[in-house]
Amino acid sequence: MLQSLEGQIALDLMEAGANEGIVVLPVHDSFITTIDKEEWLWNQMINQWAINVSDRTNTKVEKKNR
Repeated sequence: MLQSLEGQIALDLMEAGANEGIVVLPVHDSFITTIDKEEWLWNQMINQWAINVSDRTNTKVEKKNR
């Protein structure tokens, strides 16, 4: 069930990007986009979690160092 939920969140996130002309690529348990869309991606990750799981949780989003 949790893998399915994670997959749905990933699909919704990539679809939101496609709808706005933003390329979002999944990389293992992460996502990448262009630097100028970093803030958009950050906000969408939190938004998609709220839509699919709960908007009452403190969602943790981290930027990985290269």
